[in-house]
Amino acid sequence: MSIENASFTDPNYLATYGLNRTTAVDYFLHPLNPFRTKNKCTNDILNSQQISISWMVNGIGMRPGPLTIQQAEEEMQAALAREHNQEQYELIPVDNPGSIEAINSPLFTIRHVYRESETKVVPLGIYYILEGVIYKSPCARSLMKANIARTTSGLMDACDMLKHCARYSPRTGYYFDFDGLKKKKRLEQAKKRKAEEGNTEGRREVNPLLQKKQITTSAYLEQELKKELANPEANETVKDILNDFKQRTKILRDARRLIDNRPAGERTEEEEEGNRAKEKMNSILMSLKSSIQKV
Repeated sequence: MSIENASFTDPNYLATYGLNRTTAVDYFLHPLNPFRTKNKCTNDILNSQQISISWMVNGIGMRPGPLTIQQAEEEMQAALAREHNQEQYELIPVDNPGSIEAINSPLFTIRHVYRESETKVVPLGIYYILEGVIYKSPCARSLMKANIARTTSGLMDACDMLKHCARYSPRTGYYFDFDGLKKKKRLEQAKKRKAEEGNTEGRREVNPLLQKKQITTSAYLEQELKKELANPEANETVKDILNDFKQRTKILRDARRLIDNRPAGERTEEEEEGNRAKEKMNSILMSLKSSIQKV
């Protein structure tokens, strides 16, 4: 199993010590936890000196007397900052660590870093403790891969839906008929009901008149759905298509006249200049072609 998909939990530890902000780091440093480093880290050294959040909250630590959770976390962070060139595990702080919600939160975040100086650290990993189970935070590559796969799946589903809605009309060209997909599903459901009625026909006794009425109704519904699915524009005559083309041409011609106040067929000075340049280029090319043929 990949380390990104692995997890760790110890029910005996949780039953004995519980899990809150004072014991989250100690729980992560469990010797059987596959996510922690095999080498001795700064937390192990400080823990052997009775310097940890749980020790300080209980009154054992660098300062006499029990400390609040916020004070204990600040003291622990200061102790970690004094140790350089070692791997460390930090409990990500929250806004109000002393609140009941923060203490008994089901989610804790642990950051694995390599401390080079008091102010410079190199992140090595992020881990989550959720309901007593330790998980490794996914890397950026895994997140991008999951997002791309989810997006691609949605696009493929959309394309599969659209390919059943594509229609073609000689008058308007290609278009999408979304109502046709719903009608097609209704037709498939009607066929399915008809097949189920045929399968159950031999297993039960049905009134002949009622059975005939049901078959007639199913056939009528199927026929009506087929009529709805048929493309009404596929039966257009050539005359209808030509009339539609003339109407569209007239609309475009009127729109052009409204835009530049020119009658149809009249060119602007730029268009005339372009035509003269085109004719000049054609004459040059023709002269070159004739000279090449003579050679």
